[in-house]
Amino acid sequence: MPENNEKPPVWIVALWDTLAGFFTKMFESVWSGFMDMIPHIWSDTHSYWSKWFGKRETAQWNAMLDMFVSAEMIDADAAANLLKLKDVSGPLDDLFYFYLFYSLSSTYMMQAGFAVGGKTRQSLNKKYSPEVPHFRELIPAAFIAPEKTGEVRDAMKRGGISDEDIDLAFLASYRLYTEMDIRTLWLRGVLNDDQMFMRMRELGYTDTRKKTAILKAYRNKQRKSASFCIDTRLF
Repeated sequence: MPENNEKPPVWIVALWDTLAGFFTKMFESVWSGFMDMIPHIWSDTHSYWSKWFGKRETAQWNAMLDMFVSAEMIDADAAANLLKLKDVSGPLDDLFYFYLFYSLSSTYMMQAGFAVGGKTRQSLNKKYSPEVPHFRELIPAAFIAPEKTGEVRDAMKRGGISDEDIDLAFLASYRLYTEMDIRTLWLRGVLNDDQMFMRMRELGYTDTRKKTAILKAYRNKQRKSASFCIDTRLF
């Protein structure tokens, strides 16, 4: 597709330059005037603020801070430090005063509302029962009373646990033989070798560690047997 290298008419270029120059001058004029007005705006704002609200006297600061100290929102040391804000040049001192009053007052009202609403929360909690016990507190109920297993699983689902995770939680809750129990039962012949290896594997033993534990148990048995024989001869 051929390029269009045709230049615009001279009068369009001249019109564009004129308009661009006009808007540039207008922007410079407005911006320059605005910068000149800023000190006057600040001065007028400060004047109106002081006229409407006046400067907070030390007595007003003390009265406000004492009120929050008596309400146990702040302590005396905090009040003494906050009182230093009154020495900031105006109108920041007034801004600090009103912001501090608003901040502490709103915090007090929120805390008071939370405390006063305690009975309401308790009543609503009793009516709607939004909390679900932790699943670790629920699972033992299924072992103690197997007929409650369905209710336990339902409560766990209400707590946001999936069926797969519930199965894993039950599996992880089964009691295992301790290492000492396994050794004793194996040495007494209650557990055969395969059963002993299976129980040790459930405790997380590798094959190497299982053999080490078995050798240790066997040697302990030999020492106990020898000690028993010696003690028998003594009697």
